[in-house]
Amino acid sequence: MGRFGLLGLAMMTAEDFGEALRMAMQFAAITGALMELEIDTQALDHGDRGVAMVARMGTPEPDLEPFLCEELFASSLMLCRGLLGAQFTPALVELSYPAPAYADEYRCLFGCEVRFDAPANRVVVDGRWLGMPMPAANPATAQQLL
Repeated sequence: MGRFGLLGLAMMTAEDFGEALRMAMQFAAITGALMELEIDTQALDHGDRGVAMVARMGTPEPDLEPFLCEELFASSLMLCRGLLGAQFTPALVELSYPAPAYADEYRCLFGCEVRFDAPANRVVVDGRWLGMPMPAANPATAQQLL
């Protein structure tokens, strides 16, 4: 988690994963992410509640978009697995660009359905993860780090 700096440490000490995710989105700009991020609350196909991390390019660059999405979503996945354990898997990944020749690698990495040519770039997280307590929860420490 050290490679994610103070923000990663603050996320580790958050009360639950939902709070850690809110921290990540609030301070995404300091991580060096080259895409604009927002959280979208929406219903999942099976009726549970979840959230989606939506990523957009400030200035559309179709040649760069796959690389930027791969870097952002893969590093975010590693952060989530660092917080919740290797069993963490998104519910769905949607990407607005065509499937590359190595599209199966996406499915192997994320462990979920991956849709290409989607309306937006987003990773959907099942609502059951949001209430998962952080093992190092310490609200006072999290607040100080923020």
